[in-house]
Amino acid sequence: MSADMIDLDAMIVATGDAPWVWGRTDCTSWLAPHVEARLGGPVGAELRAAATDGRAARRLIIAHGGLIGLVDALLLPRGARRTSSPREGDVGVVAVTDGTGRIRRIAALRRDECWIVRTGDGMAFLDRAADVAWSLP
Repeated sequence: MSADMIDLDAMIVATGDAPWVWGRTDCTSWLAPHVEARLGGPVGAELRAAATDGRAARRLIIAHGGLIGLVDALLLPRGARRTSSPREGDVGVVAVTDGTGRIRRIAALRRDECWIVRTGDGMAFLDRAADVAWSLP
């Protein structure tokens, strides 16, 4: 599937309306259809299948040294590169404050000069710098 076949606006709306499902529409996995379209095939399907709940997802992230390490492991071998100038459709990791006041890092999509993230309450649009961003081919 080519990148042209993914309608980002439709994906964002559909994800925001979808229930939270670990490994499918959680704060990282929601980006899989877009990333797979841009990279030309499956990316991290076995990891998403293993992320059956929050505890399992945290174990996967910790095993990779954090979310940035996990995303590096998934994207860099497939031709993505880190960038300090993210463009429309690139992905990143941004820091957010959760409901308990803790800083969490979650995956984000660059869209219209902001970062879009999936939270337990739906989609959020953030005007801030990403901790790390990846340019997708």
